[in-house]
Amino acid sequence: MKLPKAFKKYFWDVNFEKLDDKKDHVYIITRILGYGGIEAARWMMKHYPKKDITKVAKNSREMSKKAMNFWYLILNLSKNKSCSKKLYLKTQNKLWPY
Repeated sequence: MKLPKAFKKYFWDVNFEKLDDKKDHVYIITRILGYGGIEAARWMMKHYPKKDITKVAKNSREMSKKAMNFWYLILNLSKNKSCSKKLYLKTQNKLWPY
């Protein structure tokens, strides 16, 4: 299945037409979690199991603090159980404190 053309803006660094929604699911979920709008979020929630979305949310290093907080609330996750965020977010704040 091809991704909706409206999502091309979230995948600026790859050949959008070659994305495979099954093979590239982690990459697609990561991008939608970090940059997607409501339409993309609804599409993602329909097309991928919640366990896959949750796993990506817990392990992604590409989400901003704002996106991470949003998705942790939506997915009902505990920030204390996040394994990779703390060190990365400290570094991110030093590089871009805004």
